[in-house]
Amino acid sequence: MKEREITIATSNAGKLREMREMLEGTGFEVFSMKDRGLELDIEETGETFAENAYIKAKAVWDLTGGIALADDSGMCV
Repeated sequence: MKEREITIATSNAGKLREMREMLEGTGFEVFSMKDRGLELDIEETGETFAENAYIKAKAVWDLTGGIALADDSGMCV
């Protein structure tokens, strides 16, 4: 894993596209979990969006040893 590589901790194609767009021009090479050979069903057991994002990023970090980025969003009514 190189220093300027980042893995997006999502299997959602829309979120992946959005994150790639946000990271454009930063100098990071962006990978999906699929690019890394990861097929994970990460259980989101947190009580907040931030906790769930941390759970996902940590799971990918544990498996790759490199920078991982995740987000969690939901419907708020």
